[in-house]
Amino acid sequence: MTALFRVIPNAANVRSTPSKANPNNIITTLNHSEVVTLVDNTNVSWFKVTFTKNNQTLDGFIFSTLLEPVLQDNVLPQINNLVVPPAVHFSSHVRSNRNSLDFRHCPLSETTMPFRDAQDATTQAQQIHQIINFLSVTTSKRYLPTQTATYCNIYAYDFCFLSKVYLPRVWWESKALLSIQQGLPVSVVYGETVRELRANDLFDWLKEWGDDYGWKRTFDLTDLQNQANTGKVAIICAKRLDTNRSGHIVAVVPETQSFQALRTGGSVIEPLQSQAGVSNKKLFNNSSRWWINPQKFREFGFWYHS
Repeated sequence: MTALFRVIPNAANVRSTPSKANPNNIITTLNHSEVVTLVDNTNVSWFKVTFTKNNQTLDGFIFSTLLEPVLQDNVLPQINNLVVPPAVHFSSHVRSNRNSLDFRHCPLSETTMPFRDAQDATTQAQQIHQIINFLSVTTSKRYLPTQTATYCNIYAYDFCFLSKVYLPRVWWESKALLSIQQGLPVSVVYGETVRELRANDLFDWLKEWGDDYGWKRTFDLTDLQNQANTGKVAIICAKRLDTNRSGHIVAVVPETQSFQALRTGGSVIEPLQSQAGVSNKKLFNNSSRWWINPQKFREFGFWYHS
């Protein structure tokens, strides 16, 4: 019988090599109770395992004390033939604009908005920068942080909305999803059938629903930056350890002659990014690797829209 193991803590890093000394060898992070298949336990400290994550089969090393054996009979089967719910946006409003503090749950409604609607990659990449310039994250009131709130999720939503890629600002409540599965009509009612999504929620949504809406997960920062350079919409999203606090989501944008990703030996270690948050930044590429912070985040992921 295949040996199966379950992750014990809230999160466990999977590494490309059996060592914690190199922070750059983290492939991904598995959550509590996610199941892996044992490949090799010759090294009693580090088990080599294989697993499926976001429709990709991966293998790597996990510290053995973070795993416990499980019986195959205890592994729940995946539910098949789910109806993919329709993408949902709340209705736009005349006051949902860059310089208003109101209606942040609504899409932008300005008449001068640029869109990513070209067919060729070069023009799409240029249009992404036009969108970034238009959103003007460092000056627009819509994204400016307060003492109690930051707005990375709204900035990411607006970026994707203008790029004509679906990332939810509001999403269906559980009962609404059940009605949709039953083929029943569901109206968009704020606080009843739909709710706002924070960055933590967006991470969960990308894992659960992202591939149904064209999002593809990659575990390679060079691939992520290359996809952005060809005009695709790309993001990094991380979920907080303390889910009562905000996670984070940023846009990864095409490189230009003036602004580049950081590379070591030809490999990207820090993509070119744009964000709202505690500090709003139009473009940045420092070497912080903010998503790899075990004191802040339990899990992170890289996605681009295929």
